[in-house]
Amino acid sequence: MVTPIRNGARQLTQALDRGDKIVISTLQKFGFVGELAKMSGKRFAVVVDEAHSSQTGEGVKELKLVLTSDEDLKKALDRDDEGDVVDPIEYELEKIQKARQKLPHLSFFAFTATPKDKTLELFGVPDKGVKKGFRPFHQYSMRQAIAEGFILDVLESYTTYKTYFELIENEKAESEMEVEKLKARRLMLKYVDQHEFAIKRKAHIIIDHFTRNTAYKIGGQAKAMVVTHSRAHAVRYKQELDKVLSEQGLNFGVLVAFSGTVIINEQKYTEEAMNPPGSGDIAEAFKSPVQRILVVANKYQTGYDQPLLHTMYVDKKLGGVAAVQTLSRLNRTFLPLKQDTMVLDFVNEQKDIEASFQDYYQRTELEGATDPNKLSNLKYTLEQMHVFTAEDLVEFVDLFVVKKVKSEKLQPFFQRIVTGKGSDGSIIRNNYYDNLASEHLGKKDYEKLKAAAKDKFRKEIGRYVKQYSFISQIMTFTDTALEKFYLFAKLLLRQLPYETQTLPMEVMEMIDMDKYRVQEEQNGCITLKHEDGILEPSSDDGHRDGEPDMEKLKLIVKKLNEDFGIPFEEADRVMSAIKAKLEEDDGLRAAFKTNSIEFLRKQKLQDSIKEAFLSNADEFLSFMSKTETDSGFGKFFFSEMFNWYEGSMKAGKSSIE
Repeated sequence: MVTPIRNGARQLTQALDRGDKIVISTLQKFGFVGELAKMSGKRFAVVVDEAHSSQTGEGVKELKLVLTSDEDLKKALDRDDEGDVVDPIEYELEKIQKARQKLPHLSFFAFTATPKDKTLELFGVPDKGVKKGFRPFHQYSMRQAIAEGFILDVLESYTTYKTYFELIENEKAESEMEVEKLKARRLMLKYVDQHEFAIKRKAHIIIDHFTRNTAYKIGGQAKAMVVTHSRAHAVRYKQELDKVLSEQGLNFGVLVAFSGTVIINEQKYTEEAMNPPGSGDIAEAFKSPVQRILVVANKYQTGYDQPLLHTMYVDKKLGGVAAVQTLSRLNRTFLPLKQDTMVLDFVNEQKDIEASFQDYYQRTELEGATDPNKLSNLKYTLEQMHVFTAEDLVEFVDLFVVKKVKSEKLQPFFQRIVTGKGSDGSIIRNNYYDNLASEHLGKKDYEKLKAAAKDKFRKEIGRYVKQYSFISQIMTFTDTALEKFYLFAKLLLRQLPYETQTLPMEVMEMIDMDKYRVQEEQNGCITLKHEDGILEPSSDDGHRDGEPDMEKLKLIVKKLNEDFGIPFEEADRVMSAIKAKLEEDDGLRAAFKTNSIEFLRKQKLQDSIKEAFLSNADEFLSFMSKTETDSGFGKFFFSEMFNWYEGSMKAGKSSIE
């Protein structure tokens, strides 16, 4: 009997109590079953589809507890308590900890195309050929699946583009001001990526490529996905793609997918409002023959199955598993019409994508095992920050483990650790979160040092919680001190006020983008080697030292221009000369004054631009050739010139009027 669970934890409990042979459920539902189902003496096979990080976290512990009786835990602990005095608190903690580990009555069978290091260590088998290594129990490789025609090779046609730009400091700039170098650099790159001109240029490239190379594929049904790096990025792409399609009279539908509400220049945008009325579920709406392009921001990049998806335009940094999972949205077959795929990548280099895929092309192995001692390192780091005391841990165990006080009722206890205040609002202790960096009190940069100390504590305690939830499943011993600290740390983390990361946002107001170019760099097939991929376990042991590097604003701008700059003189000179010629064209001015039909205006502007080119054919030859041979650039150039000239006429510039 196969029982799919569609109606919540109650249906799951009933299925388990009846002893249904095959039960299909999400992992999360087990957290609501608790002790409602009695599973004494039973053995289970747990088949995990798409095994990933959720199976190495807290959720799987709930599943194990539901499927495990007290008798099962006692056997697993190998306890013979006759004649011994057992500490009930320690025994309770031992049971909780043991329930996280591998249990003899539970067998896990996990499936994934992109195993991470933790997945291999948890579900794989020891590899005798590698010291402390792990390998999959069975492998059906990407290489074999491609060779047998079950999936397509998404790397066969991979085109990369490179962005060049030049930034200048504007009148608001404080050139000598020092800011955090990495944060400021990241903000400046974000400014370039989301600049209206940059997205407009790439939108023209996308539409030109789609119309010339993709639209007729799969019997004229081919679709494309645009992968963006943020929700605001997705909003701007949707707007620009719609504009380009309208300008060129194309009837391809564009959908956008992102979560929540995005605010840009005080304007609110939602997925529902930006898509056609009644679109509903985007995956379903995208099945419509009218909808040909889907713009996404952290949605539909894993698990999404649309066989008509043929081309992907990537404007997001990808690496490792994320690169494989995202690009693999294209690999579905649609026989006999779908014969190939295409990728245009504005951000990543071919060598980086090759490295990401190589790990998963044949067999993926893990070289080395996780060191459980990293938990002790993290615990020691946190203890030395003097936010909590040993007495706090003892009191917590009494409340949470012995007296079973619900976590939401423990807020007063944790607030004392966070604020140092009692119920009457007075300070009642020396060690507490808000008192971090108190040794620097009175110094000029005290607030900055305090914020940094709080940020460090929050990150370290989050790191312990994350590491323990995984390591506790592969431990072969019990250590109740680690379990106590995990339960304490997990609840304390929830009580820590969220500290907004400080970014030097003011630098965004101090720079302008003076020049910009995006051009094709590599075009061809990425060929993978016939060799296995080797992963290494995470080396995160909790040690983080060093202050962020500071740099003067002018030096950061200079270094960015050196890294991303090329000579722009020719394009600038040509654009200035063409604009000057158009400003002198009386016939063009008259056409824009007297003719309200946009088609006729555009035709006259096109004729005037050709005349301007031909009047200086020798000087403008290479630029003119690019507008003719690169249709995407030609359309973009004409669109920019039309918008500039029309805007100038409306503004009544003396140079034109």
